[in-house]
Amino acid sequence: SLLEGSCVRFVGTATTGVDHVDTGWLEDRGIAFVNAAGSNSNSVVEYVMSAIAVAGYFPGVLHGDPVGIVGLGRIGEALARRLLQLGAQVLVYDPLRLDWPSDIPRGSFEAVLRQPVITLHANLHDRAPNESRGLLGDREVSIMLDAFNERDRRGLFINSARGELISFQALDALSKAGFSLVMDTWPGEPKLCSTSLRRCDWVSPHIAGHSLCAKYRASNMLSEEIARWFGVEEMQSDMEAVIAEQPDFILDARDLEPDRWVTQFLIDRSTLPQENERVRTIACPDLTATEFDHLRQSYNNPLEWTGGRIRVL
Repeated sequence: SLLEGSCVRFVGTATTGVDHVDTGWLEDRGIAFVNAAGSNSNSVVEYVMSAIAVAGYFPGVLHGDPVGIVGLGRIGEALARRLLQLGAQVLVYDPLRLDWPSDIPRGSFEAVLRQPVITLHANLHDRAPNESRGLLGDREVSIMLDAFNERDRRGLFINSARGELISFQALDALSKAGFSLVMDTWPGEPKLCSTSLRRCDWVSPHIAGHSLCAKYRASNMLSEEIARWFGVEEMQSDMEAVIAEQPDFILDARDLEPDRWVTQFLIDRSTLPQENERVRTIACPDLTATEFDHLRQSYNNPLEWTGGRIRVL
C-alpha cells in the first residue's frame, strides 16, 4: 500500500531478513529489490558465542559439549565453522540446504534438538513442506526436554533469528523445565509480557546483528546494488579502512588459567548483560512496542572483534 501508484522503481533493505517486505508484489510490478544478505553474519556469530559464554556454557563447549545449530544459511554456516576452528563439536540441521559443506556435520532435526546447546538460525517463511513458522512446538520441545533430563537438567537455548520460529507454549515449557534461555528475538515481538520476561534468563532487543561493521557492510552493499542498477559497475568502499582502524582488544588474564582466556574474552566483549539490564529496567512490567523501538535506536553498536588483535595482560 505504501508504493501502490508511486513512481518508485527500486527498493532496498539494509537487513539480511526479508520477511518484512512483500517481495512478490515488488516482482510482479517490475520493481527492483535487494537486501544486504550476509552483512550482519559476523555480528550474530559473535553475539551467539558471547551469549554461550555469558550463560556459563562455553567451557563445556570447548571440552566436548556439542552445539546444535538449526539453519545452515550464512549465519549458521559461519557459526559452525568458527566453533569447529576452536575444536568444538557441532551438529547442524537444515532441510533446505542442498550444497551441504563436507566439513560440517549434518544431523536430523531430532538429533540437533538433543544437544546441550541449541541455537536457531533459520529463516522465517511459510513455504511448504518445510515452513519454519512455529518450527519449535510441543513435539520438538518434548524431544529437547527428554535429552535435558537425561543429562542432569542442563541445557541452553538461544534464539537470535526470528521470534516466531518458536511458539509461546514451547518457550514456556522450556522455561518451566529449567532450560537456560537467551532471547534476542521472541514470539510476539516487539511486545514482551512480564511473564515471558521473568522466564528468560537473558534478553536483548533484537540487536544480535547490530555492530558498526555490520552497518557499514549493509550500507555499502546497498550502495553497490543501487550503482549497478544505474549502470555504474565499480564503487569505492571505505569498509577496509573501518576495519583497519579497529583498536587492540585488551584481556586482563593475570588471575586466569590459559584455558579460561577465550571464555573471559567473550564475556568481556558481550553486550548481552547490559542489554538484558536495559530491557528489564525499562519494562514496566511489560515491554511495549514503543519501548522496544527506543531500546534498539539507542543501542551502542559495538566493534566486531573478529580479525582484531587481542593483547593479553
